[in-house]
Amino acid sequence: MKSAALFDCVKSINDTFRTALMNRKYYGHRLTATRSRSVVLDIIIAVGTSSAVGAWFIWKETSAGKNAWAVVAGLAALLALIKPFLNLPKQIEKYSKLFVGHGDVFYDLKAITTELARVRDYTSKVQEAHDRVFQRIKQLAPEDDPVINENLRRRFFEEVNREIPVESLWWPRKPGRKGGK
Repeated sequence: MKSAALFDCVKSINDTFRTALMNRKYYGHRLTATRSRSVVLDIIIAVGTSSAVGAWFIWKETSAGKNAWAVVAGLAALLALIKPFLNLPKQIEKYSKLFVGHGDVFYDLKAITTELARVRDYTSKVQEAHDRVFQRIKQLAPEDDPVINENLRRRFFEEVNREIPVESLWWPRKPGRKGGK
């Protein structure tokens, strides 16, 4: 393979490797946050349900307790009405799929980058693995968030830069330069 083509293939793999880790972190965070929201909603609804009211009879004995209980019960009723429209179980399922999928892509690309560093060439074995990874990325793409939270993306991009600096990856000699990288 000519040096320009080799460099382009390795650049594509290295960039995708780091992006896969960023995506894994992003969707892991989204999954955790969505699960937490779901749990908090469930707790508030449970506390404010009519069956819980009997257990909180003591609250009804004071005026502050009556007011507090009215707010809790009202909030619980409102959240119970809104929760189905939030569709949190579907979001949790989606983020679980994306977290696992981007994790698989990351670990496949980690094996490819390790193989590239070992053989220092874009072999047919590397190309086949690379093609499989890109097929997997194409399958995940329609599920990705249509609008990415830019603050989270930037945060995880910086984490990836610390964990996998560009210099830590193998690079062929850049076309037109003597030496490596």
